[in-house]
Amino acid sequence: MAMSAVLKVDVNIVIRNIDSFKAKRSTLIGVMNAIKTIMVGLASTSWISPASAALLQKFLQLYKQIEEAFRIVEEYIHDLEIVTEQYTKIEDRLQEKASALRTDIFGV
Repeated sequence: MAMSAVLKVDVNIVIRNIDSFKAKRSTLIGVMNAIKTIMVGLASTSWISPASAALLQKFLQLYKQIEEAFRIVEEYIHDLEIVTEQYTKIEDRLQEKASALRTDIFGV
């Protein structure tokens, strides 16, 4: 039994979502960088102890994981941009072909 489906894509919605992802990613990167600066400052100037060094190391491990998550999000954004571009090209090509079809089939 063959499956059939209709995929309806509103490119404008996809583009808005891409822009939203980029904005949220940028905000999160800024927040994480600010936290990292504070953590490094605390561990190296304000609160110098073995416990602060251990806390900083744990935080830096977490920070690396978050950076990996940011890379994954960046790949997702890039993939969405490529899909949107390809979909738009196909849509434009189909529009051109549809416009080139004869409209006076019955001689009217």
